Amino acid sequence: LAFRMSAELRSVSPTTALWDGYQTAAQKRARMINMGLHVFYPELQGSGRVFSRSFRQVTLKIFGTDEQIIFPCQTCTKVDDVKQAIASALMVDVENLRFIVKQGCSTRQLLNNDEMRSLVTVRGISSFKVAAHKWPHPTAVIGAGY
Repeated sequence: LAFRMSAELRSVSPTTALWDGYQTAAQKRARMINMGLHVFYPELQGSGRVFSRSFRQVTLKIFGTDEQIIFPCQTCTKVDDVKQAIASALMVDVENLRFIVKQGCSTRQLLNNDEMRSLVTVRGISSFKVAAHKWPHPTAVIGAGY
């Protein structure tokens, strides 16, 4: 039996749908690269990993505030990759960042080798803007002379 599909049932041709998917993926890759996240580069992500070609929208919220950012992320992107990108963009120490997710009726801190989740709370920063450097012992010498 030959299966026949009418033009009404097939709203978009498979080639058009494939092309639209390529365009959307290219836009998401560009946003990831602009954030400092690497895309599809096996040499940066370690050997023996299977890479996902699908994306998810990741929402990072700062604990105790309403500030949040939303960006596309590969499904296989690890927490450590996002921590490195956030730390370099905000000029903070990676060790101070903690990513927390709601899991069931409690919360859980994500490990560095976990995959990124869709909704993550960030502790360790107060804003997604670059913070001014705080000197541990600010001193000024006036009248040192020449």
